[in-house]
Formats: sequence, structure tokens, C-alpha cells
Amino acid sequence: MRTNQLLSKTETQWKGMTLDELRYARVINEMRIVMAKEKLSNTTNGLLNENVMKSRSSSMIGRMLGALSWLDYGLIALRLSSKLSKILKHKKSK
Repeated sequence: MRTNQLLSKTETQWKGMTLDELRYARVINEMRIVMAKEKLSNTTNGLLNENVMKSRSSSMIGRMLGALSWLDYGLIALRLSSKLSKILKHKKSK
């Protein structure tokens, strides 16, 4: 019941938007449209470039290695070297 009172109160008090407010709202909406178009364009370009990358390296390993950064390569190398050193130490002790 209270919301009905608030709605009726705001409807009677609101006289509309001024010309400057309308212009501002129009510019905001135009910018939202431009940003949505740009986002869509970037997404489609990414998909097209991804298809080019897949055709170049169609194997699963090629795609996985293409997604890794230099930090990932360093961490993989560190883990492999630590595991290899444990294996070699274990074989030497026998």
C-alpha cells in the first residue's frame, strides 16, 4: 500500500525532463550503442583470429601451448625440473 502512495506521489510531482536532460540521455544511449557495437566487433574479430590460429595448429597440444604465457612456461619448467631431480636422486641412491 505504501508503494502505491509513493508511485502516485512521484507521478504527480514529475513534470518531465528538460531539453538538456533529454540531450544528455540521448548522448548516453548513443554511447552505449557504440560501445556495444565495438564489443561485438572485437568479439567477432577474436573469433575470426581464433579460427586462423586453429587452422595453423589444429592439434590439442598446439592450442594449449598457444594459450600459455611466459610465466606459465617458467612454472612448468620448474615443476618438471624438480620432478626429474627427484627421480634421478632416487635412481642414484639404488
